[in-house]
Amino acid sequence: MLPWLVVSAVLGLILLFAESLMSGFGLLGILGILVTACVFIISTFLYGTGGLVIAALLFAISLVLLIKGAALFGLHKKALLDARNERHVGERYIGDMIGRSGVAEVDLKPYGIVSVDGMEIEAYAAEGFVKKGLPVQIVQSLDGRIVVKAE
Repeated sequence: MLPWLVVSAVLGLILLFAESLMSGFGLLGILGILVTACVFIISTFLYGTGGLVIAALLFAISLVLLIKGAALFGLHKKALLDARNERHVGERYIGDMIGRSGVAEVDLKPYGIVSVDGMEIEAYAAEGFVKKGLPVQIVQSLDGRIVVKAE
């Protein structure tokens, strides 16, 4: 039974890590939490409180190593927006921009920077991710931010 617990614990960690790299509903995160909880429960039933403590320690150590490894390989840059909006556009003007076209200056994950009429504006991708350099169209203004979709 121990090999299955180890495999399940690794699967739970992978699911939780994959969720941290994606945006969206959180299905992978929920599955990761459920698998990890099952590992803790089963290890408690099979090995008692000692099994739970050991499982929790191994999980914590593995999580720290996974995070350090992600930083070492630069995976955190894939999930984080690394651009800054240096220009402010008023909410009133944003409403007038609906329907205009622009270009994604960075990958929208789903937030990012788009260039419209020579201005760099923080935007939200209406449908998932938008790759850098793709043309986008402003489809709505939501709470002072623009929402774009790839053309």
